[in-house]
Amino acid sequence: MKKRYLFFISMCLIILLPPAYAREGKFQYGLRAGLGLSSMNENIISPQLQLNGVEMNLERNHLVSGTGGAFLEYWFTSNLALQVNVLYLQKGVRVESNFEGAFFDNISGEFVNTFGNTSQDLHLRYLSFPLMVKFNFPGANSATLKPFFLAGPEVAYLLSARTSSLEGEMAVYIPATWGEARELFQPGDEQTDRFQRMEVGFNFGGGITFPMGASSIFLDGWYNWGITSPQKEGEKKAANRVITVNLGILF
Repeated sequence: MKKRYLFFISMCLIILLPPAYAREGKFQYGLRAGLGLSSMNENIISPQLQLNGVEMNLERNHLVSGTGGAFLEYWFTSNLALQVNVLYLQKGVRVESNFEGAFFDNISGEFVNTFGNTSQDLHLRYLSFPLMVKFNFPGANSATLKPFFLAGPEVAYLLSARTSSLEGEMAVYIPATWGEARELFQPGDEQTDRFQRMEVGFNFGGGITFPMGASSIFLDGWYNWGITSPQKEGEKKAANRVITVNLGILF
C-alpha cells in the first residue's frame, strides 16, 4: 500500500504544483496515457515441466500493457525543453514453448512420446522517472502541427514482479497402442525477490503536438532500451525492451 501512496502523491505534486509557475511562460505540465509493447533480449523464465529428455524450444514474444502518468516541462527556448516524467509502466515478456520427444510418464508407468506447447507471461511493474530533452523542429509556428524529438535517461523502481499462470496442452502416446491429450496448468507466483529494485534505461522517440487554444494534444512514441539488467543473478543478463505509444494533453 505504501508504494501506491507514493505513486499517487508523486502524481499529485506534478499535477498541482506547475500552474503557479506556468504563468511565467517557461513551465508547462501535462498528462499522458498509452500502451506499451515489451519484451527482453534473453529468456529468463521457462516452463517447469517434468519432461526429462524432451527437447523444448522457447520463443520470446511481446507483452501488451498500459502505461500512464504526468510530466513537467521547462522551456529554455521556444524549441528546447527539459521534460520530467512520473509514470506507471509495465515491462516483461511472454514466453511460448513447443516441445517434442519421449520421456518416462509416471501416470501410465511407461516411456511415451509427446508433443505440445505452453505460454507464460512475466510482469514487471515499475514506477518510472524518465528525464527527457525535448526539441521542437524549427519552422512550425504555434498555430500548426508541431513535430518534436525526445531523448533521455530513465530510472525506474520495481513495484512488483510476478509470473502469470502457465497454460498449454500436450499429447502423450505410444504409436499404434494408446494416446491421450492433457491440459497443462501451473499457477503463477511472486517473483519480486529475483529482481533488482532499481533499473536504468534510455528512451528516445518523437511525436506531434496539435495546438488547441491554451492547451495542446500530443501523440508520441518512445523506445526504451534497458541498460542495466533487472535480474539479480544469472549467467545471461537480460535487459528490458519497451515500445510505448502515448496520447496526452499539455497545459
